[in-house]
Amino acid sequence: MSAWIRFQFDSGETTLVNAAQAHFVFNPQEKRIEVHANQSLDKDKPAPVICLFVCETSEQVAAAEELVFDHLSRDQSLTLNMDVLDSHAEYLNHVTGLRMILQLLHNGSMRIPLEGEFPEQEMLAQDDEAYGSTEISQFENMLTTYLEVPADSLRRAFRKEVGDIPFEVAMDHEECQDHGFHEYWVVRTRPDRNYRFRDSYHDLAVDLIEKDGYQLGSNAVV
Repeated sequence: MSAWIRFQFDSGETTLVNAAQAHFVFNPQEKRIEVHANQSLDKDKPAPVICLFVCETSEQVAAAEELVFDHLSRDQSLTLNMDVLDSHAEYLNHVTGLRMILQLLHNGSMRIPLEGEFPEQEMLAQDDEAYGSTEISQFENMLTTYLEVPADSLRRAFRKEVGDIPFEVAMDHEECQDHGFHEYWVVRTRPDRNYRFRDSYHDLAVDLIEKDGYQLGSNAVV
């Protein structure tokens, strides 16, 4: 039995594709999915496009690619539309974020590239709105999204405040012949601090731990 992929367009039209008779081209740069017939009647001409599905974001294209190949591997049919792609793109985004957090808990530390001319000033910011969009600020946002820790966890650590300080943060650097001088933040977990996943992401975290084989320390509560 061959799997079928149904593309539902916002216009209400649908295109049904027999996956066994087509191949898929996922183009995140152009935010589109092309479905080509396996063979052209004229061997001198490229295989015709039998379906063109234009997405709104490159994340939707990535979501479509994973969904299609996952269903084809199990010989299951699939319906794709914007709502399905948005939902799966959000899921993949959380998977990526949680894996970063799990790597931190697994290894006990993580390097984050140091950006900007005055990175210390950003870490001293008291106001969340004054906090920039650097990789360290994005990582801090991941921490508070998935773990039960304060929203300014890394800034608290850098400022060496008194109170709930779940992590340690320091600046470091290295030099190599091929890539030159590199500076980065080092975020470390604390052995005296327990880390709990927020309820809304607990089950997904457990699934990833079992799937990827993370070995978390005794201070990670799952």
